[in-house]
Amino acid sequence: METSVARPPVKNPPIAGPPTASPLSEHHLRTIAEAERRTRSIRNAARVAAFNGYSCAIVAALSAPFALFSLATAVMTIAVSAVAYNEFRGRRLIYRLDVRGPRVLGWNQIALLSVVVGYCVYSIAIACLSPNPYGEYIQRTPELAPYLTPIAKWYVTVTGAVYTVVIVVSIAVQGITARYYFKRERLIREHLARTPHWVTDFQRRAA
Repeated sequence: METSVARPPVKNPPIAGPPTASPLSEHHLRTIAEAERRTRSIRNAARVAAFNGYSCAIVAALSAPFALFSLATAVMTIAVSAVAYNEFRGRRLIYRLDVRGPRVLGWNQIALLSVVVGYCVYSIAIACLSPNPYGEYIQRTPELAPYLTPIAKWYVTVTGAVYTVVIVVSIAVQGITARYYFKRERLIREHLARTPHWVTDFQRRAA
């Protein structure tokens, strides 16, 4: 005689009801959309900071092996690493709509400019005050004198010219970038003054 096995009752899937209405009114949605448009240029500054931060981090990583053999390179590696850290720190503050973010990033660019200029001035001084390396090669291998003598004569001039160009370019690039960052502070202040607190809180959490 076969025994019947009790089967659990089959439950029908719940019937989907009508979609619930959004808790946000049309006015709320327009307010959020306007706030998003105003913060677009502010968030662009955060993207610039991310690019600068990763660039400095890569430079620091590439120069780290050479820092073992040169005190100047070691100092520059540490300084560029600190600049990279501050770029990411300023980026986080920007996303939080913190007015300190643009100031951190602006002064960070000025610090980077100081590092670059200091390193270039140091390199020029070393080239001017230290013995000419090509002169030492000529003394050790006189047969190369016809080829190395012209290079030795122009060594200091070319070195000074190259580092001077780097200084001028850095002043232009870091100066423009610092000015760009500093101007974001005004935009953040205006945005905070014109935007309801619940919208800025939403933007901070979303970021």
